[in-house]
Amino acid sequence: MHINGLNLRRLISCIILLCLLPLASSAAESNENDSLGFEVKGKSVSYSEKYNRYVNNYTRYPASRADDVIAMFNRAFDAMESPVPVYLYFVESSRSHPMTVEFDETSDFYRHLCDELHVDGHDHLKFSTFEQFCEYFYSTDHHWNHRGSYQGYVDIVHMLLGEDEEVLVPEEEVTLPVIFNGSLAKNQKRSVSTEHFSLYRFSNLQPYTCYANGRRRKYDNVQLYLEGRCSDDKFANHYQLCYGGEFALAVFETGLTDKPNLLMFSNSMGAGVKYLLASHFNRIVCVDLRYYREEFKRSLSLREVVKEYDIDMILLLGECQFFVDAKNLIP
Repeated sequence: MHINGLNLRRLISCIILLCLLPLASSAAESNENDSLGFEVKGKSVSYSEKYNRYVNNYTRYPASRADDVIAMFNRAFDAMESPVPVYLYFVESSRSHPMTVEFDETSDFYRHLCDELHVDGHDHLKFSTFEQFCEYFYSTDHHWNHRGSYQGYVDIVHMLLGEDEEVLVPEEEVTLPVIFNGSLAKNQKRSVSTEHFSLYRFSNLQPYTCYANGRRRKYDNVQLYLEGRCSDDKFANHYQLCYGGEFALAVFETGLTDKPNLLMFSNSMGAGVKYLLASHFNRIVCVDLRYYREEFKRSLSLREVVKEYDIDMILLLGECQFFVDAKNLIP
């Protein structure tokens, strides 16, 4: 077949156009996703002036980054002499989701954990739109806010104890006259937040005694915050100051001897739910594996801690960073 110069040029133009169509479609999707206005600020965070909100960079958390921690937990779980049920609660966040208008509420990171971890049950914080994400997380901090942690608490109680277990119900939402510039803003040295720190008031919280790293101490300052007694420093870490600090080992004793004993592996994400879970357990043993070896000069033996505290069930609670940082757990 003979093709003259004009037809050849037309053929080449058609081929180029066909090659560019997928790129144009991808660009259209990108423009829709970028409509939220997030721009990268450093390696780990992005910022949207449109929403005055910081988020983490999810591209730094491929699911494979959790493989070493998954293997560590599985070795310890498989070696337990007496089976203890193990549960996973994953906090979906901007570390596991790109910030787009809409997205799949189940992230690749969570799917990978469900496929690979040897657990008896699992659940996760669910949201599928940017607006829902904003409902659950602070605008300048990587932690979930009082709404997000409360939803996590409800999900966890029903996963561990069944749908019939009665949960605490907030009596009031209390908003304080202090602005919360969270960790993401603080790391960028930018006091940009206009968000006031808020928390829920509950009328029937269970009292508990806390032993942190072997010493009896007051753990949270929820009541002080409800009374409006809090720091006015522009970069005060209100999440930690209100809900409690980070310890290698914190044991919460409630005296509810007819209820089970829980071993919870978590990082700072657990702070917002510990004081709520106290109403459902006789004892909660909270371990932050980032600090255990530094504090106690040895790795934590799962077999020993289960036996020492008469553990009835185990909970892994965290977002992507927890499943990257956890270490020093042995059978």
